Amino acid sequence: MTEEELIAEANKWSVSHGGMSGRVAQQLIGAGLKQLSNYPQICLWVLKGNARAIRFYEKCGFRPDGEETVSAAIDAAEIRMVLDRGGRAEATQNKNSSNKKES
Repeated sequence: MTEEELIAEANKWSVSHGGMSGRVAQQLIGAGLKQLSNYPQICLWVLKGNARAIRFYEKCGFRPDGEETVSAAIDAAEIRMVLDRGGRAEATQNKNSSNKKES
């Protein structure tokens, strides 16, 4: 496997506010992370101003890595968050320039 193949990127996770309080979000991310269990790193993008989502992902072990982009699809700033499962913490940072999100 190449370094690029060792990093999974989750895209478009959405749960209504009612689902957040009902633990649907925890079940959803738990199932997703289980499916991605072979990957030492997982990254996702979250709206920069969505403090609730950022806190949720932080509780799941994700951390902002400093990358930001503006999604053309929604004209909004997003930050990248990474879950490092003890593999290659530097792998995501090495890809910063080449894998900027272009939505």
